[in-house]
Formats: sequence, structure tokens, C-alpha cells
Amino acid sequence: MKNTNSYATSIVDYLVTNFCYSETEAHFMVEGYYSVIERIGMLDNPQFWAAKIDEAMKFNITPDMWHAVL
Repeated sequence: MKNTNSYATSIVDYLVTNFCYSETEAHFMVEGYYSVIERIGMLDNPQFWAAKIDEAMKFNITPDMWHAVL
């Protein structure tokens, strides 16, 4: 992932460890949703964002869909 930071890395690690995504998938997803994360805010617990990204993937919610309602 370009411009990897510790917060994004924490989200990736949690997606890999707890939601069974490959590291490549997790990097791709976090990179795609990172603009949403920045817009809403980085919360104390990156696990929250990992769960929300997983949920968005299950319901086919794209970052553009999220941006439309922000």
C-alpha cells in the first residue's frame, strides 16, 4: 500500500487475523476505503474500521457509495 501508516497497518493486520482476508486483499481494501476513514475520522480502535470494511464488503458498499452520503 502506498503511504502506509501505522493506523492503516493496524486495520490490515486485523482484517488478516480476524476476518481471514489475505494480506493483499486487506491492503487493497484499506487503500480503497482510506479516504472514507480520513473523512469520518480515525477512531481510537482500528478494529472498528476493520469490522466496518468487512461489513461493507459483505453488502457490496463501495467507498463512492459512502462518500455520496458523507
